[in-house]
Amino acid sequence: MKKIVFASALALTLAGAVLTNDVFANDRLVATQTTDGKNENVLTSEVLKPSSGNVLVGIKGEFVAPHQQSILDAINAICKEAADEGLVDKYVPIKWSTDLEKAAFARATEASITMDHTRLSSKDLWSAFPTSNSIMGENLAWNHDGFLKAIEQWRAEKADYVKKKIVVQTTGNLVTMSR
Repeated sequence: MKKIVFASALALTLAGAVLTNDVFANDRLVATQTTDGKNENVLTSEVLKPSSGNVLVGIKGEFVAPHQQSILDAINAICKEAADEGLVDKYVPIKWSTDLEKAAFARATEASITMDHTRLSSKDLWSAFPTSNSIMGENLAWNHDGFLKAIEQWRAEKADYVKKKIVVQTTGNLVTMSR
């Protein structure tokens, strides 16, 4: 049986973004590839040729996400609230990283298939992320209401965190966002 290896995502539809000022995936993250005589925008990938016994698979769709500043504002508000309430030592606002954005697109595509913190290529989870960053964890959320809904799902973990029900399954996303 051949393993299926994630090679390149043509993109994934993130349905129902909450904001009206949606933007498409950053042009810096895609390359044009000709398939069957048609030019397609392809999310670049670390896998360009399959290993022996494997095949490359493309996932067709479209990435749509709220404006970058909206994402930063929502996450930073959660982090500041956690600091103001003494749940974390200090508030350090996050900044946008195009490298992490690219990794997030690849991981969102993979997670849409596996619904897990695993890579389709069987590589280590952290191989998806740039080595210049210190990675504490991966925040995933599954819903049909868009990106900002995912951030609210993570924020909802606060109740369990405050009640000292600190377990990875119920508070891990909030903890990683707030550190």
